[in-house]
Amino acid sequence: MKSATEKMNDMWVKAKEKPLPQKETANNTDLEKRSVTFSFLLQYDVVQQLREIELLKRQTDFHYNVSDVIREGIEVMKKKYTDLPIRPNGVLPTRRGKHSNSDKKEKFHTSCRISEEQREFIYDFMFSKNIDENGQIKAGNFTKDDFVEVLLKDLKATL
Repeated sequence: MKSATEKMNDMWVKAKEKPLPQKETANNTDLEKRSVTFSFLLQYDVVQQLREIELLKRQTDFHYNVSDVIREGIEVMKKKYTDLPIRPNGVLPTRRGKHSNSDKKEKFHTSCRISEEQREFIYDFMFSKNIDENGQIKAGNFTKDDFVEVLLKDLKATL
């Protein structure tokens, strides 16, 4: 009977013998298909505006939800903001944790399912708002809740 150490060594040898799977490079259609959870920390009135649009759209599509509002708003914004600056690889214009520029109003955490491509658009848009015309980082910080406010303004203009 083999000891636990011998079994682990055997497993290690077998694992090293197997070829590693090749990582596929993601093309644009892969990014469109894969969905991710994207979270927001929003003021109550912004959440109410999202819900109002959801209720309006539910009159024609019973399954319409807040994630659909966000996705539709992103598509409207992608058509409007076509010349965003290129964000350097690995740069995420968000900070970890619950940050915002607004005063201490009541906030709600919400999330939605969007494609990776849509998430990348959000990051590109936020990056463009966080740099000046010389490419330098601005003193202020354009946050996710600021993004949702712009999204709502642009989406309401199309309704």
